[in-house]
Amino acid sequence: MIWKRPPLISWHRGGREIAAHASREAFLSAIAHHAELIEIDVRSTRDNYLIVWHDHDTPDGRSVRSQTLADVQRQIEVWMWDDFVDALAAGDPGRSIGVHLDLKDTGYELAAVDPLIARSQPFFVTSLERSSITLLRRERPGEDAFLTIGRAREGRSLVSYLILRLSELLPMRNVRRTGATGVAIHHHLLHRHIRWWLRRHGLRVVVWTVNSTADLNVVLRPGVVDAVTTNFPLKAIELRAQLATEGQ
Repeated sequence: MIWKRPPLISWHRGGREIAAHASREAFLSAIAHHAELIEIDVRSTRDNYLIVWHDHDTPDGRSVRSQTLADVQRQIEVWMWDDFVDALAAGDPGRSIGVHLDLKDTGYELAAVDPLIARSQPFFVTSLERSSITLLRRERPGEDAFLTIGRAREGRSLVSYLILRLSELLPMRNVRRTGATGVAIHHHLLHRHIRWWLRRHGLRVVVWTVNSTADLNVVLRPGVVDAVTTNFPLKAIELRAQLATEGQ
């Protein structure tokens, strides 16, 4: 993955300014606009098919991982991961679009990244799962893998949640253990001292998911982060250009 400044803009789930969020049309629109980065979520079915899908469950309340592809297809329109990779290759022959691949589960990491590697498509991976980052850095050491910071409480007790949040705000132990090349941090946690600490340790920083104009005006300034994930990439592109002009 090639990084540059000012910060790259990652089209979160294809963005939602042109087409419905996370729809095939949204992703195709991002490709047509030659997005710098396209953020996309991938999960695996029980029979090991990779699909583009964000949520843990399907509409019937069962996890994607517990169902076959046929089960899932009876409930939702499924876009296969390989089909997205093919569409990207067709729409981006110069391989200028980066893929921000968010792995939502474990056990299919290599199956997800290897099609991108085979096509020489630039990408980086984000995941909340330390085991996924560890595996990728061991098996595909030339690729960027970022540890995601900002887990939801999800039924944890207050004490366990506070311990979790403290470990995320002081992430160097987990970064070292996993070999992560950077962190993907929720924008509510990106305080000034955290930014300084991450930069001090030479880590790349992706911030998610930033939508308000006020927040974008902070993170889009040169030197704050390496990439900004947003539902409103066209607005972010315009704001970034304005900030660059002001800085001249």
